[in-house]
Amino acid sequence: MGGLDAVQRKLEALETEKREIVARVESGSVEIPSVDAIAARVRHHVERFQAVFAESPDPGRSALRSLLDGDRMRVYADAAQDFRVEGMIYLPLTNEPPGAGASGRFDCVVAGVGFEPTTSGL
Repeated sequence: MGGLDAVQRKLEALETEKREIVARVESGSVEIPSVDAIAARVRHHVERFQAVFAESPDPGRSALRSLLDGDRMRVYADAAQDFRVEGMIYLPLTNEPPGAGASGRFDCVVAGVGFEPTTSGL
């Protein structure tokens, strides 16, 4: 029964954390970024990855591998952008760099991008 008690304590801690986060968001003390702001940050980090790969491919591969969590990226021909890369990456909800041992909490984001901003569906 010790395992169930540990699960119950973890669930209670997560529920408490959720209430605290909801209260902060509702009070207006948390600024939620716009989709455009998030897209700009993603583009910035993709460009940083490109620089890391250009300078030292092995650390870049290691960091990308940690974000892929065993999945693979797929490259497709794309008439508008020459090619596009699609795949699932797992973004740790932390400020630690990729591969630095995240806390275990992840967000899952699906995107398809080439070297130009994605405009499909606009």
